[in-house]
Amino acid sequence: MANTSCSFPSINDLLAQAEAGQANITAVVSTCQGICSITWGAGDPDLSGVGLIICYVFQAVLTIIFGPLFCAFYHRFHKNFSHDKNKKLEELHDTFLDTIALFSVPVAVATVMRLHYNPPIYEMDFMHSLTTMQFFSLLATAVTAGILGRSDRSEKYKSALRITVICLYGLFEFGFYMGLVGGLRTSAARWEAIDQLGNACQAYGTLLPGFEAIKKLRWLLPHVNWSSYFKELFEFKPKFKIGLIITGFVLAGIVCLGIVVVLVGLVGYIFKKKLILPIGVMSLGLSIWMLYELVRMEQTRALMQDITGSNFEDNQWGFGQVVSLFLWVPTCAQGVGQSTPHQHTRKLALIQLKLTATSMKLCPGSSNPFEFADPCIRESWAAPATPPYDGRPGTAMTLCEQDVWDLSPMMQSCPFFIQFGCTARPSLLRQLWAANSLDVIIDFALTVLKRKDFSGLVNAGRVDEAKERKKTKEDRARDKKENKADTADDPKAGANTSKIVNPMLGDVNRA
Repeated sequence: MANTSCSFPSINDLLAQAEAGQANITAVVSTCQGICSITWGAGDPDLSGVGLIICYVFQAVLTIIFGPLFCAFYHRFHKNFSHDKNKKLEELHDTFLDTIALFSVPVAVATVMRLHYNPPIYEMDFMHSLTTMQFFSLLATAVTAGILGRSDRSEKYKSALRITVICLYGLFEFGFYMGLVGGLRTSAARWEAIDQLGNACQAYGTLLPGFEAIKKLRWLLPHVNWSSYFKELFEFKPKFKIGLIITGFVLAGIVCLGIVVVLVGLVGYIFKKKLILPIGVMSLGLSIWMLYELVRMEQTRALMQDITGSNFEDNQWGFGQVVSLFLWVPTCAQGVGQSTPHQHTRKLALIQLKLTATSMKLCPGSSNPFEFADPCIRESWAAPATPPYDGRPGTAMTLCEQDVWDLSPMMQSCPFFIQFGCTARPSLLRQLWAANSLDVIIDFALTVLKRKDFSGLVNAGRVDEAKERKKTKEDRARDKKENKADTADDPKAGANTSKIVNPMLGDVNRA
């Protein structure tokens, strides 16, 4: 009897035979107390390996970044974003959404396939938390995509093809998730067998740590036998049962339909108006639920590892785990590449750090976008001149004077103020002299060396003319007589009448 009772290959075979009435769980545990140890299993490296756990944590972190944090960031700065910046953000978010969908859907398929091989109870609990975490991770990211429109400004919303692809992602994930949940549904007899197994192991002192969590699996999606509860409270006559059942189904259907219509209408209105705050709240709630399921996964895995000890198989690495880790590399590389698109961005970041470290107080009301390096890095200084987008004026609208920022007085005098502050002296007079002494000395030296009158070296005749103008009439007459006396013996060529007539008279006499 002992040999046959310990020959169950899995806990599900024991529960199936107990459900069919072919085995007594109490008798089996009494003859083979080691049957309690096969409840947990040794793990599944394809779903709960150490590399995949790292992958799940990395996925959760990226979901929070591209989910609620992305909504908060976009709500704060989207008015200053240019067309190219919006286009890059949309491409980055679409890349992450595609990556997470291509990861979540295969994980859901693998869990459904694993469920058909009758895994241990704790492994089923892990798979339920895993698929729930994947579903809410994909949903939180897909919801955030509603705040982004098409890259083309002519369209406010995403294209119909892109919306269809996102909906298909959600339908595939939801379908496999419900397939797993439906597979976890079991009959009341199965739950009674599980309860008998727990009581039997506890009675014989072989209840290992964590076995009490098996009873909590009932809350996954158990088979609810409402008739037993109603029988304890009410007693119905057979002729009223059919009417009550039909009435209950009709009322429940009407209430559910009303709730669905209200929720769908509200969600549709939020996405149509692109309300960033409500979408961010939805993404935050889904992300919190995702984190809760991630913690449950880790707790279940740690419990399985503590119980199985050296037989635990999930600490082994495999090729699939390494491939899963490298699945997130393109998204991270694209995010880092788009965060620093140009070489001058790093230089401007250093300038901004230097300005931040400079101890300079601003006057109240003097703050201006041009006083900081952020607008230069984000290129938001050109926002008023760009085409109209998100309510900004541009080439298609009249650009008024108040739409363009003026250079503030503080920014105009900022370099001089910084330089003047570097020459600290005990008194204001000494500080003024220290700041301007070099300019004063250079100006004085250049004034002394400046050319005043070098005309004597250029044209000396004009100097004599200037002196001649200063002489009196008597001095001019005396100088004229002296010049005649000096030039009497030195005739100069001329064209007066006597010089012409004398040669002609000589020619007549010779004739």
